[in-house]
Amino acid sequence: MHPTALTYRMSAAGDAQYVSQTEKLVMSSTHLPDEIDHNKLAEVALAILSLTLHDSGRVWKGLDWDLMDLLHEKGWIVDPRTKAKSVVLTEDGERLAQEFLRKHFGRRGT
Repeated sequence: MHPTALTYRMSAAGDAQYVSQTEKLVMSSTHLPDEIDHNKLAEVALAILSLTLHDSGRVWKGLDWDLMDLLHEKGWIVDPRTKAKSVVLTEDGERLAQEFLRKHFGRRGT
């Protein structure tokens, strides 16, 4: 984190609140299932984002095209090379996504 950068989160009322470095390490998203390891998921997401690294530290918010093509080749998503901003999971892709989420990021004992 850049030393002058501040980290914020949105409160339930919709206003931004400062988050300390200590709190940031244990803070979890309300949109992520409780039964997965959020820290492990964040580490992997960062690693995947790094596949699109360009222009001195910038990354695209989406996934690398080669990675998307690989998911398509495996039959887990429909053709990602459209103008749509989203992609559709196949039946297998939807089932496997949940399986992989539990397998790789499931919290022990939950």
